[in-house]
Amino acid sequence: QRGFDRFYGFMGAETSYFQPDRMLEGNQLSQVERYPLGYFAPDDYTSRAIGWLADHHASAPAKPFFLYLAFQTPHTPIQAKAEDQAKYRGRYDAGWDVLRAERFARQQALGLIEPNAQMAPRNPGVPAWDDLPAPARQLFARYMECYAGLVDNIDQNVGRITAFLREAGMLDNTLLVLTSDNGASAVGGLDGTPNYIEQREGRPVDSAQALALARAGTLGLDESMVAYPTGWAQVSNTPWRYFKRTPLNGGIRVPFLMHWPQRITDAGAVRRGWTHVTDIAPTLLELAGVPHPDQINGFAARKPDGVSFAAMLTDPQAATQRTRQHYELEANRAYIDGRWKIVSLQPRGGRIESLDNWMLFDLEADPCETTDLAAQHPERVAAMARLFDEDALANYVY
Repeated sequence: QRGFDRFYGFMGAETSYFQPDRMLEGNQLSQVERYPLGYFAPDDYTSRAIGWLADHHASAPAKPFFLYLAFQTPHTPIQAKAEDQAKYRGRYDAGWDVLRAERFARQQALGLIEPNAQMAPRNPGVPAWDDLPAPARQLFARYMECYAGLVDNIDQNVGRITAFLREAGMLDNTLLVLTSDNGASAVGGLDGTPNYIEQREGRPVDSAQALALARAGTLGLDESMVAYPTGWAQVSNTPWRYFKRTPLNGGIRVPFLMHWPQRITDAGAVRRGWTHVTDIAPTLLELAGVPHPDQINGFAARKPDGVSFAAMLTDPQAATQRTRQHYELEANRAYIDGRWKIVSLQPRGGRIESLDNWMLFDLEADPCETTDLAAQHPERVAAMARLFDEDALANYVY
């Protein structure tokens, strides 16, 4: 309903990868009673997308296209094909402490994070891997193998899209953007779960049942609804603190890739400028030479919240145009003003006791938010809290 010619997918928060429910074809429910053996939803989305691109290219090859391929991966339930899980058998046996340290070292070597980043300690409640009993380590490693198999499937499907664009002669002049909606989720809790629906409804996790599924090779297949343990979520968020649902970097700082051979010529380069998700639309409009409309169907159009970062694509030294941004989710709040960031976290499931429990971080000196400076700079905290309130009122947070 927002300008797309075609739609296929689901509008809920989550669904099965093997047997998705309430799928829509345009505005109508898809008429599928049961999907065939071997069906996997992201493969289906990709096939649909390639079919639509082929139709478009055959009928109007000179006309630009905009495709939004919103994979559900790796949102819960974490499910993966058996053959994709098998690729990672044993890969995570060393545990989350070792794997997280290895990942941090690779990030440093590749220049993906700030040179002065210091990896945050394990989040509260997450045990050392070596302190876990052997059955737990066996089970938890299988949870991560399932997660890895699911992410592997996205690599395959992004490859299918790029292969089609290459074969059609469109890859060099197509701008590809790949990003994530938030940091990794801790919904599985400290022990993970083979059925997060039961966990959500307050039933205890049956670890024995989960271990039996893992040993039988069926964990993460179509009869389980997996969420992996919190310790692995922090590995996915290396080197940051905390998770999705919080505005610490573990919840909001995510991968962002752009690929456009005709215009971005320094392949593999890293840009250090700060961008926010609201900056994507203004950037695409500028690159396409399309002005933002003042009116839509006779109604005044709301102006974009973001700012274009188009200059950063071709000029590695281009300065970021963004200096401030507010964040809020479930009363967890944050505000960034230049190098400074304030954060307030609230316990889930109870009443809010205080809205003034702000932490303060210097993102330039401490990108992993390990040292709270609020006690040293109370006046800065108070001033930034007022800025948050101004943005919160202007954007309907309250």
